[in-house]
Amino acid sequence: MSIAFGALLASGSTTAMAAKDKASLGQCHLATGSKLSADLSTAVCAEIQDALAKAVPGSRFSVEVTAMSRSRLAAELTLNDKILPRQNFAVMDSEIDRRSIRVFAKSLAELARAERR
Repeated sequence: MSIAFGALLASGSTTAMAAKDKASLGQCHLATGSKLSADLSTAVCAEIQDALAKAVPGSRFSVEVTAMSRSRLAAELTLNDKILPRQNFAVMDSEIDRRSIRVFAKSLAELARAERR
């Protein structure tokens, strides 16, 4: 019984530590997320935070993402207190989906990596 309880405590603290690590990656906010489905709205910041954390580890960043429509996103990225040019992203032949969100996140990460050099 105590082994199972200890395992529960360990997994709970691991989850708390993972949440703390995720929060320390940087800030991301999605405005007008109601233009996207709930799962896509959640995925936008998660993908961007993960991509930036890998591209520029140890850097401070914040991202303000705006869902302009179901097929357009815009992002304002601040990296280590420097505001970078607004980035626009559009899907021409359909709506934003998980794949296109990953492409957008990767492009923001590449911009951040180039800026940090």
